[in-house]
Amino acid sequence: MEMTREMSHVTPILVQLYDTHRLYALARDRTPSARNALAQLVVDLLGNELAPRESELVADILIDLIRQAERDLRCALADRLAMLDAAPLRVILQLAMDEIDVARPVLERSPVLSESDLIYIIKSKSAEYWRAIARREDLGGNALDALADTCDLPTAQILVENKSIHLTGHAVDVFGTLARRSAKLAGPLLLRPEVPADLAGALYKLVSEGIQDHVMRKFDLPESVVMGSLDGILKEFSGDTGASGHPTKAMMDMAYSAKEKDLITLPVMLETLGRGQMASFVALMSAYVGIAPEVTLSILEQSSGDRLAGLCRGMGIDRADFLGIFRLTQRLRSNSGVTTGHDLARAQSAFGRIDKAQGEKFLEACRRSTVKK
Repeated sequence: MEMTREMSHVTPILVQLYDTHRLYALARDRTPSARNALAQLVVDLLGNELAPRESELVADILIDLIRQAERDLRCALADRLAMLDAAPLRVILQLAMDEIDVARPVLERSPVLSESDLIYIIKSKSAEYWRAIARREDLGGNALDALADTCDLPTAQILVENKSIHLTGHAVDVFGTLARRSAKLAGPLLLRPEVPADLAGALYKLVSEGIQDHVMRKFDLPESVVMGSLDGILKEFSGDTGASGHPTKAMMDMAYSAKEKDLITLPVMLETLGRGQMASFVALMSAYVGIAPEVTLSILEQSSGDRLAGLCRGMGIDRADFLGIFRLTQRLRSNSGVTTGHDLARAQSAFGRIDKAQGEKFLEACRRSTVKK
């Protein structure tokens, strides 16, 4: 009764809704038409100019309604209220702290939520809420930094792809660290205008060829930066003592990744071999030509060099580079690791006997053998 007397002084539509219990009747009705009707009534109600006391009474009714409503109705209300500038903050916060399917529309779009509200939600809720907030078009720097500090890769991905916001320096630093282990994040991050040239150079090796071309044009990166990035990839091969030539799974994974990004070239392979990284060389060679590492090893271990000559012919490698590979892999064929004049003469003879067509057939046979395995 007390509530009825108070509401007799407010807007006629509010009195009508309360006295007829229409809001609550619709809330109990689970049909889509009733849900839509209720959501529209709430929007119409909040579309009126209300005095502060009236607005508080409306908020009380809506919060009570939200607490009683089924999930589908809460979702419908959240979707409608997320668009309103005049929605009561208490109601929006109630929805924002609800389960994520209810909260998502207000987290993504509600203009009522302040930056401090968003930071509170970021610190008190889980990753699904962070990702919804990351889609907002009006994120302030403090909220953006709070999201960056979660170090959640999907949240970072959404933020770097959000063209409506400006990334802070702190966020770029955090995302740069995350991107070093995620090519999926590195790509869109490198396309952001806020990324400095030094970070672009560090991330260059992780991205696709198309993005690399963009980065080269955007930052005018020198060749030394690019080669430094390639060198960084090669140094990430761990545990390569050069003794056995057997690459680890981690080495092969890294080699396949480098192959996908077109980072493996003959100079890169020869440089790796020149540093004595035998297992790394086997991994790179195997990934480059598409054969199993054990097949590559068996080719390199043959004393006559016939099979290596066939492989090099199939790859289009010239005589000088073939001999360089033969000489630098000698320790796989002899304990001394010393290549004698006789060894070189036999290898040169093998290379001369095999033409390009024969080499291509040999390479194809090696690939088929790998597929069968």
